[in-house]
Amino acid sequence: MGVDILLEINKIYNMDCLEFMREIPDEYVDLIIADPPYFGIVKENWDNQWKTKDEYLSWCEKWIIECKRILKETGSIYIWGTIGEKSDTIIHIKLLTDKIGLYFKDWITWKKQRGMGNRKGWLYTREELLWYVKNNKKFTWNEKNQYSTERRKRDGGKDIIKPSQTGYLAKSLFKRITNVWIDISECTFDVSKQNLSNKHLTPKPVELSERIIKVNTNEGNIVYIPFAGSGSEIIACIKNKRNYIATEINNEYITNIIMPRIQKECM
Repeated sequence: MGVDILLEINKIYNMDCLEFMREIPDEYVDLIIADPPYFGIVKENWDNQWKTKDEYLSWCEKWIIECKRILKETGSIYIWGTIGEKSDTIIHIKLLTDKIGLYFKDWITWKKQRGMGNRKGWLYTREELLWYVKNNKKFTWNEKNQYSTERRKRDGGKDIIKPSQTGYLAKSLFKRITNVWIDISECTFDVSKQNLSNKHLTPKPVELSERIIKVNTNEGNIVYIPFAGSGSEIIACIKNKRNYIATEINNEYITNIIMPRIQKECM
């Protein structure tokens, strides 16, 4: 049986996301950005609470089903993960999400600037991002926000829009953002200077969520963040005039990391 919740927007709930989502009405949110535990990548308890990969994937299936239910017909869901020797769960999550019935749009790779690990093998410098939509004919896509700040090549000192390989003229002087993101660096800030024991080990840059939010939602839309973590998705919502609902099971993250960041952003 679920827990009765008076649902409020622009609020962080110190709850398990699965328990919380069961209280959200059908087709209520415009976008979901999910950055779940990757299972066994870091030594924190929250990333090692499942005994087996199958147990972890069974949990993922449950929250993804709820995400599909609460997502509007115009909505998108982005799911973070990783790929490499330590973990291939993102592959299984994709197969799960396909089976659940969301429409697969793209697999995005975020190329980070710093490598991880000193084992024999290729250095880890990537994280993966799955993009799904509820309805492929109705999803929100703000075309004006699909361009980067990188200008196209100039011709004789002049900006000239030339035809692409297909023969059609480009629509902008700026290059389109591809599904390999190489222009956003990792976080370098200390998200909890006051208490290092509460420092979040895997914060995402705000710019990643801003890119998603700008292209897949409009001002005033509702973004649901199942795993708030360090709060980067929330900050992106505030900066871009989107409403948010977030859940985070670790209250220390909310108190010592997310709320100070929100207060700083709203000053």
